[in-house]
Amino acid sequence: MLAKKISALTAGDIMAKRVGKISQEVTIMEAIKELFVRNIGAMAVCNDKDEIVGIFTERDVLRRVVPESLNLEKVHVKEVMTIHPSTVTSGTSIFDVYHMMSGLNFRHVPVVDDNKLIGMISIKDIAKACMKFVEEHKND
Repeated sequence: MLAKKISALTAGDIMAKRVGKISQEVTIMEAIKELFVRNIGAMAVCNDKDEIVGIFTERDVLRRVVPESLNLEKVHVKEVMTIHPSTVTSGTSIFDVYHMMSGLNFRHVPVVDDNKLIGMISIKDIAKACMKFVEEHKND
């Protein structure tokens, strides 16, 4: 019964609506500073039309920047970002979001409606939402 109620939750219900966005032309150093200042693990990379063209994450730094000893002040985000990231819509159930993220080993996924970025979900957001829901409905 509880699982059925949780499955009614959607990406739109739990997503972070204030999403960090950066241009693919910024340097890796600028992007890392922005992640730090915002205390987030991923940012959407958008073009001039505000369409998502990639995602830049902490993992990109650890897997693509550090092993190559790339110059943080000279290399641009477009050279290390994950291009064409998988996305979900605001109506996608959190079960489907979770299964996609766990199956593809993602920690973050952008939420896109009508080709526009409207939010971001982390695996932590899903865990928090499920725990909150369980707490609120433990006596149902």
